[in-house]
Amino acid sequence: MIWLSVDEEKPPAPTTSHGKPYVLRLVKTTEELLEKIRLVEAGIDDRVMELFKLALFGSILSQDAKTDGWLVYQGQTLTPTLAMTFVLVGPTGPHTIHVPRTEYAAFAAQYGPKLHWVPGPWPTIDAAWAIRALEPQPNQN
Repeated sequence: MIWLSVDEEKPPAPTTSHGKPYVLRLVKTTEELLEKIRLVEAGIDDRVMELFKLALFGSILSQDAKTDGWLVYQGQTLTPTLAMTFVLVGPTGPHTIHVPRTEYAAFAAQYGPKLHWVPGPWPTIDAAWAIRALEPQPNQN
């Protein structure tokens, strides 16, 4: 379940569907809402995607340090093989970027199993979350 929070509106209490807990996410903009919907429809873990976008943006910055903006997942295309499409949104206008799905799959296989931390019942999974997720977490014994 995705909750679009307008003016810091509080989401409803977490619930279940047929005995299974929902995966809950809080978003602040319609663009974030649309991206989350595209991820859910594609069966992609948004936590892994946020880390992947952070790594992809770092790769873009290493090629052009003047790059500014953020990446938005747009979906998958055949170009001529299966690729993930992102839009780099920034002051110089939007730029489309295609990344082979195999590149994402390798990243997800490496980092996905390590992701356990999700803050609170209605987490906001975004670039700020991804940065915090990369920080060392205290051992929980």
